[in-house]
Amino acid sequence: MLASSLKAAFPVGLDISIVDGYLDESYDAMLAHILATKPDAVGFSLYNWNSDVSLELARRLKGQNSALLILVGGPQASAQPEVYTACAEIDHIFAGEAESSIVRF
Repeated sequence: MLASSLKAAFPVGLDISIVDGYLDESYDAMLAHILATKPDAVGFSLYNWNSDVSLELARRLKGQNSALLILVGGPQASAQPEVYTACAEIDHIFAGEAESSIVRF
């Protein structure tokens, strides 16, 4: 849904890729898959079941490219924004429905 909102708001000049990661993939495989798209920003939708893996992946992405913008949202980020504010690798937290707030970001 976020990709659709961004594409509607920015029909030209914004290339959006959705990369599905699977919990049984290695961090190296996920990193390679994401970095192959040469992103300027990477967003994670955080849930109870994937937040630890997502944060570790964010740490490793920042280690590979410190200029990479890391964005998080989803139910876990909305429920506990203070937890994610303390994470140095996270650049912005979207609490609640981010379909409109990400466009203004």
